Amino acid sequence: MKHICKTIAATALALTFTLTACSSTIPLKAEGGLYHDAENGVAYAIAPMCYEPQAIGDAYASFKSGSIEVVLYEVEGLDPTDYLTEEYSGASSMFVASDITLPDLAGFAPDTIHMCVQSNSVWEFSTVTDQAEIDEVVRVFMEGESVPYPAKTPNADLRFKFESPDYPGLYYNLVYVDYGDARYLYDRESRRCVEIGDLLREHIDGKIITETTAAETTGQSA
Repeated sequence: MKHICKTIAATALALTFTLTACSSTIPLKAEGGLYHDAENGVAYAIAPMCYEPQAIGDAYASFKSGSIEVVLYEVEGLDPTDYLTEEYSGASSMFVASDITLPDLAGFAPDTIHMCVQSNSVWEFSTVTDQAEIDEVVRVFMEGESVPYPAKTPNADLRFKFESPDYPGLYYNLVYVDYGDARYLYDRESRRCVEIGDLLREHIDGKIITETTAAETTGQSA
């Protein structure tokens, strides 16, 4: 998984890089809920929150948000006139050309699930590649009853990043929360929350590592 172990840059360093990048980026104009690139004749919309880049390339465009200059980057392997992204922080936005409609999880047709702990960095602790198992997770999530997201602290709060051969360069990210007696998948965009029972438990129980543990075992600082 490409952005695993990517520690968020220090604020001062990010600001310095942003100021440098802005001088060479394509200016976008925010208007009517879209971000217009007059140079290439493209208008971008903000992509659903469930979508993330697998890896980030060079600074490409920028726009003003109040007094702040927001820099957008290429998504590695994808046409920047189709997809752009903010610097990845776990809560960043992607931007997609307004003529592209991104699918729900079923339409995304995933063939891999990257199971991650996410805080200041993202740590993958398990990967699911069995297609029948993945298809059952998708079916239960799409067809199961949607319930309110539990308003309490879970025993485990993970991220499942789905990967698809039909959408290279992108992840479809769902929140997984475990309350001991119940486990849910949650889509931050649609606010769909579905209890999934014991699905995927064998890939999780006894395998979750913390950011500190990962740093100790990989030799990388968190």
